[in-house]
Amino acid sequence: PLEEAKSQLGVVAIKPASFLGRCAVVSSDFSLDIAGGKSCNLNRLRGKLPDWVKLPASVALPYGTFDAVVGAQENAGVAQRLRELSADLGA
Repeated sequence: PLEEAKSQLGVVAIKPASFLGRCAVVSSDFSLDIAGGKSCNLNRLRGKLPDWVKLPASVALPYGTFDAVVGAQENAGVAQRLRELSADLGA
């Protein structure tokens, strides 16, 4: 049954996000290419809720930011430690 379900679903390819060159993005710049659905949906609520409902200020780390920062030369030691910890977990 599981193999049959897999064959019916086909192959799903997930394209890795590329770093956009910004480590933080303000809510007015949110899009699904930059931030996740939760951030984007909360941003769409701005101006549509009653005055007594307050939404906090928001920033997002765009997709690819973590990999870009860890991959920077000055973070080589951190990257090595992450690889070691990941190997310890069997990942």
